[in-house]
Amino acid sequence: MAVIKPFKGIRYNPQRVADLSSVISQPYDRVRYGLQDEYYAQSDYTVVKIIKGKEFETDDDDDNVYTRARDYLHTWLDDGIMVRETTPALYVLHQTFTLPDGRQYTRKAFTNALQLSTFDEGIVLPHERTLSGPKVDRLNLVRATRPSSEEASLFIKNHVEWGAGPRAGQYLVLGAKAMAVLHGRVNVSCNDVRSIARPVLRHRMFTNFNADSEGLTAEDVITHLLDSMQEPDEKAYAEKAKRTAPK
Repeated sequence: MAVIKPFKGIRYNPQRVADLSSVISQPYDRVRYGLQDEYYAQSDYTVVKIIKGKEFETDDDDDNVYTRARDYLHTWLDDGIMVRETTPALYVLHQTFTLPDGRQYTRKAFTNALQLSTFDEGIVLPHERTLSGPKVDRLNLVRATRPSSEEASLFIKNHVEWGAGPRAGQYLVLGAKAMAVLHGRVNVSCNDVRSIARPVLRHRMFTNFNADSEGLTAEDVITHLLDSMQEPDEKAYAEKAKRTAPK
């Protein structure tokens, strides 16, 4: 049986944002064909400014779509537009829609923390088979960005306010798969993961006052992270995959 738990999320403050529909959006990869401008026009606090912000020709290392997303989030939290839960919670979602034939349905779901389990238990099932080496590398990379994690180095604990979340791991593996295909390979390597680490992580990591006072950016933190992390033994993982492969 799956074990789920509530968690402390970040959400819009209903006392400051009365109409939630004015600030939420479709997933970031669906914000296209003019939708971005429409979302921007709906509210100054649209979540699109964080997940799919506008890019400008004047963007540079200090002012770009990622730094602005970070600043929006921090400012909205400071101003009370968004709030972090003080107690763990489950987040219920109801989506009501009408089919072309007029029938109306409501899809019900909720978001929660989930205890992971082994494949043999048949509780959490993967939708594809991936290599162990890159998965470990991706997991360690994301964990190492979290200052509260045991895997985080003293450098990360001293310079990072907020590290990358689970979605960063998802996009690291998706981007790594794309890199492998572009190079004519079907298997993902650790180098594929690391090659897309910066664009995936830099807007998901927020530096703290210590980093700002030392002139360090999220890019500097990621560089330190990549230089200091040891890659898993790919040969050992390959041999293990052969032993455990179905006959």
